Amino acid sequence: MNRKIFGIILFLAIVALPVPGYGRWAIVDVAVASMRTEGRHSSEMSTQAIMGTPLKILKEKGEWYYVQGPDDYVAYVPSSLVRTVTEEQMKVWRKSRRVVVTAMQSTLVADTLANFAVSDLVLGCILEYKGDAGAWVKAATPDGRVGYVRKQDVADFDTWARQAFDADLIISTARSMLGMSYLWGGTSTKMADCSGFTKTCYFANAIILQRDASEQALYGTSIRPEDWKEARKGDLLFWGNSAGQVTHVGLYIADGECIHCSGMVKYNSIDPDDADYLGRPLHSIRRVAGNVGTNKGIVPVRLHPWYFNKQ
Repeated sequence: MNRKIFGIILFLAIVALPVPGYGRWAIVDVAVASMRTEGRHSSEMSTQAIMGTPLKILKEKGEWYYVQGPDDYVAYVPSSLVRTVTEEQMKVWRKSRRVVVTAMQSTLVADTLANFAVSDLVLGCILEYKGDAGAWVKAATPDGRVGYVRKQDVADFDTWARQAFDADLIISTARSMLGMSYLWGGTSTKMADCSGFTKTCYFANAIILQRDASEQALYGTSIRPEDWKEARKGDLLFWGNSAGQVTHVGLYIADGECIHCSGMVKYNSIDPDDADYLGRPLHSIRRVAGNVGTNKGIVPVRLHPWYFNKQ
């Protein structure tokens, strides 16, 4: 996924100021909020944000907020999909006890009999912890809807955020998405594009990657494409166009096998001699392992100030 023009929008967002009269921050209220390049529903969907994602409001346009995400990406989100909060309320939220969804998909239900749904949930959704109820956890959405989620589907957010790098978890998440359809702008376990897929897999390991493939290709230890046999499980693989621009990204597994989202999440090979060869040479390879927290492009959730107050 490559949007060079959007870099101009990012520059404009950085110099924009929040509009007085509403919260400087917003937290996503729904399982998956679709965000767009312009403040209208008919415009292109550029990305998504999942429940509990903190967003910095840069300006307001009618029913839309122009926001910046934890990965610095900017887009428009309908005001109906987020809860606006002040800086002080954000500090309280960052200190609150929270749970994060670790199942690929789950449901917040009205009672432990699971008769009615309060909200659907996807991997990475963050809710406030309200107590235990046997095999269930009582939890609240950012806009205050209270329900129950199966204990096996969530983890303590603070503990989850402090997990070590785990290539097996990243690839296990990727495998769990096999066959899932491609969606331009998608960044969740419902549907994703190529970079949204890799971003989602890494977020399962509490690591925030940049949004687009061309941005993800800028960070981590560089490995020459001709040295692909030196790649390790979880490394990011990149392909490009005839102009040398990065246009696609996937994850390395082992022995030349990779997994990526193109049409659907599927396996291919980067070995030219393999029958399942993808059909085009690699542009580059980047290793995230050993680089988590060393730059703005590979940020652990535990160190991101939007999720936790600075000590």
